[in-house]
Amino acid sequence: MYLNKIDNSWPKKYIKEVFRCKRQAQENYSRIILNNTDLLKDKNKFLPNTLFKFYRPTPENILDIENKRLWLSDPTNFNDPFDCKIGYDRLTYEKYNLLKFIQDGNFNGTKSKDDFSEEEIEKIYYSSTSVDSSSYVLSKVEKYSDVIYKIISSKSEDTQRRYWLFVHQTDVDLENKINKLRHAGIRIACFSKFERFNEFYNKNQMWSHYADNHKGFCVEYDVSFLKKEMVFNSNISDFYDDTDNYLSERIQALIKGGIFPVIYSSRRVNIPVTRLRKINNCSEKPNIKSDLNEVLYKNFVVKLTNWSYEKEWRIILDGDICKYFNNKIPFPYIKAIYLGCRMDYKTIDTMVEIGKKLNIDVLLMKMKGNKFIMEEESMSTYEWEKEKIKWINPFI
Repeated sequence: MYLNKIDNSWPKKYIKEVFRCKRQAQENYSRIILNNTDLLKDKNKFLPNTLFKFYRPTPENILDIENKRLWLSDPTNFNDPFDCKIGYDRLTYEKYNLLKFIQDGNFNGTKSKDDFSEEEIEKIYYSSTSVDSSSYVLSKVEKYSDVIYKIISSKSEDTQRRYWLFVHQTDVDLENKINKLRHAGIRIACFSKFERFNEFYNKNQMWSHYADNHKGFCVEYDVSFLKKEMVFNSNISDFYDDTDNYLSERIQALIKGGIFPVIYSSRRVNIPVTRLRKINNCSEKPNIKSDLNEVLYKNFVVKLTNWSYEKEWRIILDGDICKYFNNKIPFPYIKAIYLGCRMDYKTIDTMVEIGKKLNIDVLLMKMKGNKFIMEEESMSTYEWEKEKIKWINPFI
């Protein structure tokens, strides 16, 4: 199709192509994928065979592993406040709202000088909100901030007061809209793509940040199944007769449709002011049409360059799908479990039993003696250490 070569921007191109296939304005990403499974073929050459995910050793996380479930998080809970928070141009938003505010007669006062002249309105309209200072020198276009300062300074104190109230309210409304977009209901699960026998052992900071300072664990998932053709052998009526198979087929398709590598960039994905202004700021949830949903999905696959060492991949799913599974989708693709070098004995024993139950490898990690890297330790060594303790007399 259009994805004829691998490049760093393919996730955005893929998302754009998906939303081009929408049938209705309100159709979300998941519904488009389920109605157009041929779109999934375009992803095969990009997908990894395995992914790693780090966990804190909480009872809930351990239970999720035992039950082969995957928790999808609300992006508002991510540790980076910039993560998944869509970018915006505050000055441009203020400028066009101000022009509408003036047009509606909100600055008409008792003194004629309080009225905005056509010349003043024209100056505001043609002013620039660009932060690139070179653009002003080359084009000789005045800065919006300079223009509005000169105009407002010439008005009465009452008009100046109303202007600053307008600015304050605009900032509040803008922040409310941005926060509403971040609460759009889309949920995310985060992974890392490492090569087991080189990169994985060097990722000490991942263990520190996401596995409770090496007291947690890391799960390696086999996601090679995503490369196979996604065909629905069950239909709607089978939801009641063979629910597990019906759900399994569709959740696999949505996982494949929603999995992306993170694009690391110094620039945020910005929402166009025209779309931002159309969001209803009064409702509990924003009226998110698919054109806005496309911007959100693109925003969710971009992250600050400083985080590039994580080599992150994400599964992004719409909230209505996640809600059905109580935000924990079936995910029975565990290949191996790696236990942190500071994990306590009780948790180790618990994870070993889970490994036996699921018939998967459980491996201990330890610090390498002569390098700042981790290495695997066999469970037999751990069992022998436990056995030796029985023969040590603590009262001597």
